[in-house]
Amino acid sequence: MSFFILFGKKDIDSKMDGYPSNLTCPNCHNQNVEPVKRKEFISVWFIPIIPMYWGKQLKCNTCSWRQDVSKEELEKYGIQGGKQ
Repeated sequence: MSFFILFGKKDIDSKMDGYPSNLTCPNCHNQNVEPVKRKEFISVWFIPIIPMYWGKQLKCNTCSWRQDVSKEELEKYGIQGGKQ
């Protein structure tokens, strides 16, 4: 008897409330960069099981450029947020 167990990676992005999405992307130069909370998991049968990454990033919705960012760096860019 044989069966397949599918392993993979599941990525979950959630928008950070209270933050603007009008920063300029250094890659494509569009004003479409927004801060997101990023979660990456190892998944089995499309079910997230083991967390690999948990953090905040700047994400361009046009070209998919990403950069890790901390709360202090968000404030340095002049981004003042509400709830997180």
